[in-house]
Amino acid sequence: MPKRPNDILHSAFWRRVGLPFKRVVLDEAQVVNKRNKPRHDAIKSLYYDSIIVMSGNLPHNKWHNFSGYVDFLAGHPFEDHQRFLRAFSTLDYDGRVDRPEQDRMIFLQRFLMRFTIARPSSMLKLKDCHSFRRYFNVDPAMAGMISEFVEAFERRRQMKGDKLPMEFDGSEDGEQMGLLVQAQLASMHPAMVPPKKKKKKDAEYGDEDEDDEEDELAMPSEEMDAIYDYVDDKENNSHEKRRLWLEKVADMNMTDLYHGSNRLSQFVKTWKKIRQQYPDRKVVVFSSFLKFLDLVAAAIKQEAGIVALHYDGSVAQGHRPKVQKDFEEGPPDVPLLLTSGAGGFGLNITCASVVIQTEIWWNANVEAQARARVHRQKQTEEVLYLQLFALNSDIDCFMAKAQHKKGTVNSEVMKPIVRDLSQALEIPALLRGLPEMPVAKFKQHENLKEL
Repeated sequence: MPKRPNDILHSAFWRRVGLPFKRVVLDEAQVVNKRNKPRHDAIKSLYYDSIIVMSGNLPHNKWHNFSGYVDFLAGHPFEDHQRFLRAFSTLDYDGRVDRPEQDRMIFLQRFLMRFTIARPSSMLKLKDCHSFRRYFNVDPAMAGMISEFVEAFERRRQMKGDKLPMEFDGSEDGEQMGLLVQAQLASMHPAMVPPKKKKKKDAEYGDEDEDDEEDELAMPSEEMDAIYDYVDDKENNSHEKRRLWLEKVADMNMTDLYHGSNRLSQFVKTWKKIRQQYPDRKVVVFSSFLKFLDLVAAAIKQEAGIVALHYDGSVAQGHRPKVQKDFEEGPPDVPLLLTSGAGGFGLNITCASVVIQTEIWWNANVEAQARARVHRQKQTEEVLYLQLFALNSDIDCFMAKAQHKKGTVNSEVMKPIVRDLSQALEIPALLRGLPEMPVAKFKQHENLKEL
């Protein structure tokens, strides 16, 4: 089916006749909060008089992502992201952008108050959401592999630190992130870890005629795209690889499925316990990894003979509403498997009241967005949210620390801005100390009956 043309929105005709859109309303704005990205530039280039930017979590990831929202303001003084960083950030000892010092934090808060309205989530008056972590340990061999990848990442980051520009925004390059993604894959299932790249030793050591090869930890970029479902509507240019992977999963027996993957075993135990204690509740399962959801589906089918429903980047856009309808009208024992990219926002699935997240994610706000697919208006049940966390996995701990650091700064930035309708606006005083922010804690959840 041909797509409806949207180039009329950008037609120069409207500028020629002087007819701008009176007001543009931009929802889910966190997906365009980075400057110079195609979506951001496309929206900014529209011909309009005013724009309303809306998001359930404005900070979204890092505090300086506010720069992207500021870019939609008329007459703002920050013509590029680097100028925004110079105005509000401080640098750590590596030359990386760090949290603003107290005076700059307050200046940033005052600046944002001029054009930001933020309401607390409590005004929605939702049913309670009980959040727990299910702790487990990954296989010792996999724990060692994970440590290697994380240590290699740290070494490369330290080496890069000596060459960082003074206004580096803290993001990592693809090669560095590839190491962390490989650590994540190892923490999920050994079958998901791609073969190590091989390269011949340098000729200067006299090995040019030898067949000896050494492993290279860097992850091929094409493997990252095929395994990690970053964007829900991204075209998969490797259908053959996908087909071969699904055939491999279909041929796995119970021993192959669980071999080396304590995470998959822990998921199945958790899912079975949920089914026993809450047989009438529907369950959604979130993961960042499409391949792990394939393994989850295979395990559920072999354990209980149930064919799970999929809502991910491999499902065509036109077919997704049918998947959602099938889940709503289907029996409660059939789970819905979603990737964070495809199902993390824009969905209403309040027919479910249990969320299982198979691994920690880099961004706590993305986790909250995914959880909000279930914990939202029209939800009639208290929501149970379970996250699987490997205690002996360096990558799980690394990501938890990254979440905590980003979340603490984001909470401080937003604290004086978020207020109820009846609450007066309080401008932060420059010399007033900033209070310590409470840290969200998860409880171990061994016996679901305790709820």
